[in-house]
Amino acid sequence: MVLSAVTPNLSKSRRGRKRLKAGLADSKTLALFREGRRLLATADFDGVSVARIAEDAGCSVGAFYVRFKSKSVFLGFIIGETFGLSGLLAASTLNSSQLHANEIARFLIDQFADREFAGVVRAAVKLGFLDPEYRRPFDEYREHFVELIANAGGSEQDRKHKHGREIVAQAAFGILTDAVISSN
Repeated sequence: MVLSAVTPNLSKSRRGRKRLKAGLADSKTLALFREGRRLLATADFDGVSVARIAEDAGCSVGAFYVRFKSKSVFLGFIIGETFGLSGLLAASTLNSSQLHANEIARFLIDQFADREFAGVVRAAVKLGFLDPEYRRPFDEYREHFVELIANAGGSEQDRKHKHGREIVAQAAFGILTDAVISSN
């Protein structure tokens, strides 16, 4: 799976140093992203240092700071990219008009059962209480997913039940989110 079509480019920071705009096409940014997700699967982000993230990703602290202004910007990047990629996966997987409820449920369960995805959900929800920007990608993903579910099925009977499917999708998201947050 291609992780992102974003290509990195350089911009000047306030101090005149060049800062790489983070994109998953850059190998070091990708390594940092993967390591950040791996660490979120098992640890609270507050307890992880930039030095550990960089070391575990196989790059220097300087390479981290060339790409990210701070650890909180990095966390926002992980959250945004994770839900962006997950939204693309949902759209490509759930694009059939003949989906059955058990296929949709299996997709959701598999997504939330992934330890890295669950760690990003926990971080997005937890930090969303402090700054809504951290939670925005999760909320957009949820809205996108609910819309996909609500519009699944092409028959007249399916169209009549769109609102009910929206409610069920919202409930499923809430239950799975609560399970992820409670199981840290």
